[in-house]
Amino acid sequence: MTHVHLSLFCTLAERRAPALESTYGPVDAPHPMTPGRKVFERAHYLGEQLRSTTWPELGLAGRGLTDWLTSILRALDPARPPPGATLHLLLHRYLREAAKARKGPPEPRA
Repeated sequence: MTHVHLSLFCTLAERRAPALESTYGPVDAPHPMTPGRKVFERAHYLGEQLRSTTWPELGLAGRGLTDWLTSILRALDPARPPPGATLHLLLHRYLREAAKARKGPPEPRA
């Protein structure tokens, strides 16, 4: 559930991009930051997976932490995907892999 933290970080970095660009460079180059929206979607998915696959094994503390992080995620993200939605995640992954394939293998380091 570190994606909850990452989604907040990406959202704030996107909002503050003009002020941060002089120090850190543009958000989208040379290695673009994952957009906050995508990270929120992944965080929702991972939270659902924790509940559906490993909930009994998490124990009281793990379930409490998951509940707490999920409540934060819900408060931060008013546009969350419907429960069980995964097609958009598969399409994101496909597009990312297709872009890598178009670039070809990485250049060997000297």
